[in-house]
Amino acid sequence: MRVSRNSVWAAGSAVAALYAALWLLDSGLASSADAALWLVSVASAGLLYLLGYDYRWVKFSSGMSFLAVFALLYDFFILVIGAPGLPRAVALFLTPLLAVAASGYLREKVVYLRQAREARRGAVSLTRRVRSTLYELDPLMWFFLLFGSAFLATFLVAPLAFVLVNAFRAPAGGAWYSNFQRIFSAREYVRLEVLPGEQFVFEIPLDGEKLYVVKGINYGVLVNSLILSLVVTVAATLLGIAVAFVLARYTFPGRELLRILSLVPLFVTPFVNSYVVKILFSEYGPVSALTSALFGWKIRLDGLVGVALAQIISFYPIVYLNAYSAFLNVDPSTEEQAENLGARGFTLFRSVTFPLALPGIVAGAIIVYIFSLEDVGAPLIFQEWNLMSAQIFRGFVTQTGIVSPESAALGIVMLFVAVMGFLAIRNYVGMRSYAMISRGGRLASRQRPLSTLGKLVVYLLIFP
Repeated sequence: MRVSRNSVWAAGSAVAALYAALWLLDSGLASSADAALWLVSVASAGLLYLLGYDYRWVKFSSGMSFLAVFALLYDFFILVIGAPGLPRAVALFLTPLLAVAASGYLREKVVYLRQAREARRGAVSLTRRVRSTLYELDPLMWFFLLFGSAFLATFLVAPLAFVLVNAFRAPAGGAWYSNFQRIFSAREYVRLEVLPGEQFVFEIPLDGEKLYVVKGINYGVLVNSLILSLVVTVAATLLGIAVAFVLARYTFPGRELLRILSLVPLFVTPFVNSYVVKILFSEYGPVSALTSALFGWKIRLDGLVGVALAQIISFYPIVYLNAYSAFLNVDPSTEEQAENLGARGFTLFRSVTFPLALPGIVAGAIIVYIFSLEDVGAPLIFQEWNLMSAQIFRGFVTQTGIVSPESAALGIVMLFVAVMGFLAIRNYVGMRSYAMISRGGRLASRQRPLSTLGKLVVYLLIFP
């Protein structure tokens, strides 16, 4: 019996529907059956694997492999913060896909390690290789090796060890994990409901006019940081890909100017970019002046929304540079063969160009994800303290000069989130194979003039 590609979705839907029904009937009953439902989700994936579910369906599908990585991060944080209801039902829905992908990935790794071990049999021993390497090092290389090791130990390992020790320094009468327990359970850090009266956009009167304040909703320090980093990464990646593809594949008047303007956010600090965004979208800025003249109301971006926009503008050039280089290095013969087979426009981009440029794009997206998590400039400018970076900045050192244990624990959590996201996205690229026919650059440029409609899109949407 051979199961179909969509069997994993059927299994996830069945478990998620069962949990949702239990939750609607009695939340206590759903909580009691929670562990059993998780086990059923994982067991259903194992059953599918035994019945012949092909892991390559996930590995060689951009959508399913991305969803598998997303499921890993999503399920982890749902379990950590203990989110009930719809978020947990979605996690259960994604679990069979995650289990199938993890099983296939681990199986491939085990086979690879066995093959590597077989290949190393009869080779030179590790001890002999180490001795040979040390013998070949000259005094200059010894100096750089020792200096580099001492530098890393002093400025990286020692501070991290100091923070880690303080993170487990529990308050009086508390357990050793009290600081981490508070971060994942206190409403200050995790709040999954909207407080009464809290709105994403609200209106206040200002000088006889309406002022719309777009601030966002506070879900707690931890959840806010995760949502913010996800939104910034996705938006900056999409914007960077759009700008890079236009500049790499089309010619139009003002192209060189757009190339220069695309890099301007990299030349200034995030503080300056955030300040400019705050001025532009304040009640007295040019955007409010335009909306007031046209519609009779003003707008102000503040809080999490202001931070997100400032970070998107500050960090999208990182994706743009990586994507631009990746698009230029795509083997033109692969695109030409796809065109000979009838692929045109978005089909060509989706099936050939984008997959081949994906490693470079992902490299930029990883950096944006980490920078968004650790950025403190935008939260300071917009006075948004409900983020991990801002909380660490404000409470890392107490008035007595002693590192706050709770801030140290929050720093460890932020580091763990960043590293986990990095490894997940990197392994997403590693799950797939990338090959081009020739190497060494383009033989002929694939740039072509931009159509009139394309010029309107570039001048009206991308240039601003």
